[in-house]
Amino acid sequence: MNIHAPSAWWINPLGAAITADCYDANSGEPYYTWLLLNAGADPNAVVASVTYNAKYQPEMHSLTALMYASWYRNGAVAKALIDHGARIGTRSDQGRTAIFYAQNGSNTRFDMQQCINILTNPDAAPSFQPAPNSPQAVINGSPASQTTQKLTKSQWRDKLTAHYGQPARMNIIPNWQPNEFKKIMGDPDRTQTIGDHAYWYYDCSDGTIQLSLNAPDLAFGIMQGHVNDYSN
Repeated sequence: MNIHAPSAWWINPLGAAITADCYDANSGEPYYTWLLLNAGADPNAVVASVTYNAKYQPEMHSLTALMYASWYRNGAVAKALIDHGARIGTRSDQGRTAIFYAQNGSNTRFDMQQCINILTNPDAAPSFQPAPNSPQAVINGSPASQTTQKLTKSQWRDKLTAHYGQPARMNIIPNWQPNEFKKIMGDPDRTQTIGDHAYWYYDCSDGTIQLSLNAPDLAFGIMQGHVNDYSN
């Protein structure tokens, strides 16, 4: 791996991971970013360093992780951040969004338009999935490693919180995308619709988790509701 911006390691672990992924000589895939996100890194963290950027690039001060990845024009890293809850519409102190930084970034290793397409229509882009036997899959507890053993309810909730942060910790489903959710947590073991309420059930080794959702919103691709412990 060739790291062309060593001073980026001064930023923070997520900023360092984004830099490593965006300058990996062999792959533009978000290995290191993905590992930190699955370990609970905040996808909306500010990662730009005042000491690193202020002198030469004052417009790069206080960027979110997604803006930082977009400046590098690495669509795969941007997609990984979005899949883990990065907010696309957030603006920097200068009022600029991630799309602005993709348009004005200096990195020519990656396709600017591809990155912009991912930012404007992330659902159309494939998500990064580690190989079943890779260290990333083992650390994540991906579906490939869960075929023989179900998570406990606590582990299931920890995984949910790692991806969705404080709302998940409070058992709130504010506005999630079903396809993205299923990529992370898998398909529900069973579903049920009663009037305007839709229920998704996830069987764990020590019980069942129920998602109570608004059925009309779900029909339009929006998950809103609550996470509950379920008992028959």
